[in-house]
Amino acid sequence: RSPTPHARLRGLRKLTDDVYRDREPKWSPDGKTIAFYSDRSGTFQIWTINADGSGLRQLTDSAIAITNSLWSPDGTRILARSPARGQTSERAFVFDVRKPWSEQTPEVLPFSLPDGMVFVPLSWSADGRQLALTAFGPHSSAGTYIYDFETRQARKVPALGPSRSVARWLSDSRRLLASYEG
Repeated sequence: RSPTPHARLRGLRKLTDDVYRDREPKWSPDGKTIAFYSDRSGTFQIWTINADGSGLRQLTDSAIAITNSLWSPDGTRILARSPARGQTSERAFVFDVRKPWSEQTPEVLPFSLPDGMVFVPLSWSADGRQLALTAFGPHSSAGTYIYDFETRQARKVPALGPSRSVARWLSDSRRLLASYEG
């Protein structure tokens, strides 16, 4: 069994050191690249950087903020979200990391929540067929949801309740491991 991406690095290394706000680094499945969102282009967008600090690359180029990247299990796609702003509602979409943004038609997930609700993508199942998301806000809709790519439907996981939970798929793609936040 090969070591985790973290075990291959020797000591801590700062990959970005500038005035920009770089947030939520996520390792690619192969452990070679880190995706994160940053305001270095003027608005939050998805970027990648190689584990050695080389190859900084902007993946998205949208007029609206794009945050919360999540790699697909095969490392070819990223799920991201555009937070609600003004008349624009919260949305999640998937794009291909191998293509320039100008050649993309991101797949928008038909996942909607009541006004005032926010969702964050948490975990992509190992088989690539489902996502775990958490939704929070002032409504009874808060909780953990499973989005199925085949049916294009999201269902709430009632056993995880209305509190903010952090759920991760287990390697069998059938079970979630969850922890709760007040």
